[in-house]
Amino acid sequence: MNQVEIVFNNQKVKGVWRDEVDASVWAEIFKWREYRIVEDVIKSGDAKVFDIGAHAGFFALYCLALNDKVKIVSVEPEEKNLQALANNLKLNNQFKKVKILSGALALVDGDCFLKVTADSHNHHILANNENGEGVKKVVGFSLLNLAKRNKVKKIDLLKMDIEGSEFDLLESWGDEEWRVIANLVFEYHERFDHNKDELLDILGKNGFGIQVFPSRFDKTMGIIFANNKRIKK
Repeated sequence: MNQVEIVFNNQKVKGVWRDEVDASVWAEIFKWREYRIVEDVIKSGDAKVFDIGAHAGFFALYCLALNDKVKIVSVEPEEKNLQALANNLKLNNQFKKVKILSGALALVDGDCFLKVTADSHNHHILANNENGEGVKKVVGFSLLNLAKRNKVKKIDLLKMDIEGSEFDLLESWGDEEWRVIANLVFEYHERFDHNKDELLDILGKNGFGIQVFPSRFDKTMGIIFANNKRIKK
């Protein structure tokens, strides 16, 4: 493990890298600032941010460095990542400012199944309930239930890094789900059976303005930012 420190937005941010994956995610967030498009949203007063696929907590620390009044709900299904998330928040004296939920954003409430991979960043929820090596049962939260249990009527920013599961979620959401999201940012992962144009079509049909930022390292990945044009700012 390697403890690192960076000055970001005039704030000292500390983190522990367990491996090369942590170092890569840290660089994406703090060095390359791949989420810069949402910085104005994060800085808006007591913005409510749902961090889905929170990993080791680096995005939460990024938000808090931008705005210490931001309200964050971090959702992460994998046990080792949850521990790293808690440790990194404690390292920065930010543990009390973030609500941590063990589980995953899912199509419906109830149990779902997580495929745990060799590294800490490619875990993903399986579309079908499957057994097998590396598959663990975790708690699934629907978007509406997640908002309700946190007493949030409007999610100012829904951030997702869920390794391909974004296709299944966006396809399943109806008007009620879309109306609670003011801004959405997520890492897209093109699959053999889906491409990003399908995601853009869904977002456009539901009244969202869209910006796409392809990855400089992998042409099958990138960041999509979408803002709900039906919600008055």
